[in-house]
Amino acid sequence: MKDSEWVKLLERRLQVRNSLLLNYLKAYHADLKYQFKNGGIGYMNSASCGTPEFENDVEAENYLKDLSDFIAKEEM
Repeated sequence: MKDSEWVKLLERRLQVRNSLLLNYLKAYHADLKYQFKNGGIGYMNSASCGTPEFENDVEAENYLKDLSDFIAKEEM
């Protein structure tokens, strides 16, 4: 295989991988939004062990906004 073919193959694999990771992040974001909307930070804090614990609604809203902005940026 030529170097240019390897580069194209690796680029394609990275595109697929990035797409998959973005889908996971979108699902995570949707879950957090659902938790926040339906039970506030108490629900968010109790329904997750890997997400930071939120002390108030502003912290949760900022986290959701930052995650949403990151996803949007990566989709460009």
